[in-house]
Amino acid sequence: MAIPSTRYSIVTSIFAASAFLLSWEAAVSCRFISFSSTLGFSQPVTMRFGIWTWEDWTFITSTGGTTVVYETCNHYPSDVKMDSKWKECRAFSTIGLIIGVVFLFSNLFSSCLSRPRQGYEAFAFLAIAIFQGLSLLLLKSALCKDNGLVLKLREEVQLEDFEMDGTCSMHTGANCTIAAVVLWFLAGLTSRMASLVEKSEVESNSTTDPLISAENL
Repeated sequence: MAIPSTRYSIVTSIFAASAFLLSWEAAVSCRFISFSSTLGFSQPVTMRFGIWTWEDWTFITSTGGTTVVYETCNHYPSDVKMDSKWKECRAFSTIGLIIGVVFLFSNLFSSCLSRPRQGYEAFAFLAIAIFQGLSLLLLKSALCKDNGLVLKLREEVQLEDFEMDGTCSMHTGANCTIAAVVLWFLAGLTSRMASLVEKSEVESNSTTDPLISAENL
């Protein structure tokens, strides 16, 4: 028994919606990459950075001498310079989100209104997967390999044996990006299958319809 096109459409919508949510989380999160301390504290200290924001620390010391650390997502300081790969990461991430939301809603409307989907929808989802994957260029940027904010922390911590990782590690945002790439790719495949099945259904209906209706006899 052949699978109807509506089922492929529903699956495509699920894949596309999940991929968009993961792409959004990767873009706005301040936890795309991270650096961890290797020496200096009993518990590792972790610094996290996103595409647009980073996880800043605020130290508040009470009158009793207790120090409380608040971690909040803030925009990067004005003196932080972006290299080309960081800029490309921002561009590809933004393009992927814009195209993704357009074709996500296009797919939802086609599924809900039972309209024939555009043949290029599948290729659009595959293009979004490529754009989303290119946002991983952040792992090759200066933010990952020569992070001035990490160097600044090293200078501020007055411990001789304090050390931080030299290069970054993938965190939540990067993992969400990888998952989003897979889901955008699957959305493209199922969208293509939906288009092919819709075409075969139309051809099947046209061949089974009588050439002369009973009313015209």
